[in-house]
Amino acid sequence: TVVDLTRALAGPHAGMMLGDLGARVIKVETPGKGDDTRGWGPPFVGPDGDIATYFLSCNRNKESVTLDLKSEQGKAALTELIRRSDVLMENFRPGVLERLGFLGLTLDPHRNEERSGQARRIDSGEVLPAVLVVPTNEEWAIARHAVETART
Repeated sequence: TVVDLTRALAGPHAGMMLGDLGARVIKVETPGKGDDTRGWGPPFVGPDGDIATYFLSCNRNKESVTLDLKSEQGKAALTELIRRSDVLMENFRPGVLERLGFLGLTLDPHRNEERSGQARRIDSGEVLPAVLVVPTNEEWAIARHAVETART
């Protein structure tokens, strides 16, 4: 299971590709308005003509849940989602997850140790699911260049 906290193009697109490959991807959106890109249009589609095709173009094959990450109930729900996940994707500015209170999560180490080394340890020694920090378009270009150079 992949928990997708990403916004804008690169992150949602990466999550969509994981969904296309068969992963269960759970996208976390803001209550009341959802992901900001739902309103990025035109063009818009849907029964009420209010969903941006931009949003749909990079969020297929995902389940969606709305959580207020600043409320205790939202934090508890996200914490449980992360505990049960294999991958956490996020592209917040540095420090945002810490400010929201998600740095010191305590997860079940036995669940993660059964995997093939994909768990990631943080300073406190706790085991987290693998964390995918989605790169910017420039970082993708650098990575592609490095791969292409290595092939030649």
